Amino acid sequence: MRKNFRDGRVGGEIQKVISELLRNELKDKRLSAMISITDVKATKDASFATVYFTVLGERVDHDAYEEEKKDVLEALNGAKGLIRGRICQELQLRHAPDLAFRVDESLEYGRHIESVIRDIHDKETMSFEKIADVLDEQETILLFPHKSPDGDALGSSCGLAFVLRELDKHVHVIVDESVPVALQFLDNGLILKSSDVSRHFQDGYDLAILIDNAEPTRLPDGAKELFSKASKTMCIDHHITSTPAYDYNLIDSTRAATAEIIYDILAEYVEEIPEKAAEAVYAGIVTDTGRFSYANTTPRTMEIACELLKLGVSPSDVSKRIYQSNSPAKLKIEGLVFDTIEYLYSNMCAIAYMTQDMMRSVGAIDEDTEGISEALRSVRGVELAIFLRETEEGKVKISMRSQDFFDASQLASHFGGGGHKRAAGFITSKPLEEIIALLKEQVSARIHER
Repeated sequence: MRKNFRDGRVGGEIQKVISELLRNELKDKRLSAMISITDVKATKDASFATVYFTVLGERVDHDAYEEEKKDVLEALNGAKGLIRGRICQELQLRHAPDLAFRVDESLEYGRHIESVIRDIHDKETMSFEKIADVLDEQETILLFPHKSPDGDALGSSCGLAFVLRELDKHVHVIVDESVPVALQFLDNGLILKSSDVSRHFQDGYDLAILIDNAEPTRLPDGAKELFSKASKTMCIDHHITSTPAYDYNLIDSTRAATAEIIYDILAEYVEEIPEKAAEAVYAGIVTDTGRFSYANTTPRTMEIACELLKLGVSPSDVSKRIYQSNSPAKLKIEGLVFDTIEYLYSNMCAIAYMTQDMMRSVGAIDEDTEGISEALRSVRGVELAIFLRETEEGKVKISMRSQDFFDASQLASHFGGGGHKRAAGFITSKPLEEIIALLKEQVSARIHER
């Protein structure tokens, strides 16, 4: 007689069967590692099941470990027929369930977080007062927002740099790309390309500060070289995947924006924050919170915004400059992108893409694509929005936005990227069609978990 699975335990029963096969019957040498079946998510009728596994043991060689996981996955897929047959036999099913094997990314992510926590003990995360003291001791300071800087990266950098300049520090914000028109009001004569300043720092300089990122690899080549010439390094960031690996670190992943951290540093550093600096910090906060609409917005976020308004910031002026300066090409490229939208999993996921040919056809530039991923997420019923954009260098830049339950940062980390639960991304050299297929596979596995 067929077993009754109305109690929802079909996944647990399948897990027991596969675990027993691994212990006693599957002889493939690729399965000789310490493998644990961590979970099985199955449909109620047992017609489909996603099987999650992890490879246990010490992690010494990352590449070897990744290869080992790949081998285990291939071996499990090779034994799928035997496994399905045994499940059908043991559970007295009429039809063998279709199986999909997946590495348990939640455990992989957990190991990463444990590693981050261990690293924190090796490098001190400093207080606002200590950071202010360090800044006060330096004379030549260069600030490095990440490549293709957004409002938070530029607002944070320019806000801090403006105050340092007012205190007679020799300071520049290094940006090698064109600053988006909507953010050019933040410049105030602070932004320069690495090629414009490198000749002045052949013998080095006092302090390099990474802003809104913790990886020099996220800088353009010229900026990377310039960063390496500093006597001391600092990191100010709010991303959960960042680690305090520099001489001075202030990383707080509970903050809605790096600009929030910059505000607290400046409040500690000077008696009154100048209006231009306050405006830049406000711009960083308003862009990274989606005009205070994202889930990362906290009471502290609103308190800081209130203090910035008291310093003379006009929310209307900032919003007009950032959100009401679209080019005609932006509307055209959005129309082309929206024609590519594919809705998956009962409209829970929306995927759209943009090629260089599409951009050239309407005369669009990179900044014209800002906000497209947010627009995709705004569609009713969409939990995860994915926007893929071909770059001039032939790579593909992926931006992801989620609503309530989907962790975009975990998906991005699977592909070597990072970010936040609700906003994350990565860059890949894989062709557009291939990365779309890989993303669908990963999204499908995570959707079926629910």
